[in-house]
Amino acid sequence: DAVIIGANTGAICVIDFFIENSTLQLILNNNVGCPDTLYQYVEMLNLAQCNYYDNFDQVSYNNSHGTQDWSSESWLEYNDNNDFSSGDIRLNGRKLRLQNSPGAPTVYIERNVNLLNIDNARLSFDFRTSNWVESGDIFEVEIYDGNSWSTLYSLNGQRPNGFFPDFDISAYANADTRIRFSVTNGYTGFRERIRIDDVAIYGDC
Repeated sequence: DAVIIGANTGAICVIDFFIENSTLQLILNNNVGCPDTLYQYVEMLNLAQCNYYDNFDQVSYNNSHGTQDWSSESWLEYNDNNDFSSGDIRLNGRKLRLQNSPGAPTVYIERNVNLLNIDNARLSFDFRTSNWVESGDIFEVEIYDGNSWSTLYSLNGQRPNGFFPDFDISAYANADTRIRFSVTNGYTGFRERIRIDDVAIYGDC
């Protein structure tokens, strides 16, 4: 049992579950009235928690879809053209897409987030790689604690364990925390790409 709060036709829908461990069932009808089946990951964020969230539904680098305003901090590209509509790093199909050009330096994108007043902070996101990824294609998730960068996650030519990594970043939380997605090697071949969606940083207010 649940109730939809407010409009339910936009990109974000708030649902109040009356009991824990509820199941959300999506029933769709197409324009000729025939039922259809949808398989879609649904990001569940506890509204009792503070969260910064970007679902990349708008073609912008300063999206803010969570309970905390993230619009003052934008994603910043490095070793690319810093244009969200073109280059090796871009927004495409409501996702953040990364690849690299042969002979080019490491490309990465990062965003600052103020976690000074958030306890038990965590980072989660939807992660996909193409089928053409091979050994030597290295992707890393890094975090900055105000003094130095640390690697949270590294993949070398393989798919992750599940598509939705979730990390405890409480040890790195402060007013100048930054998260970074990096292509540190490879991803230069035909259709060797990374797609990231539903980036959420959340914790206790």
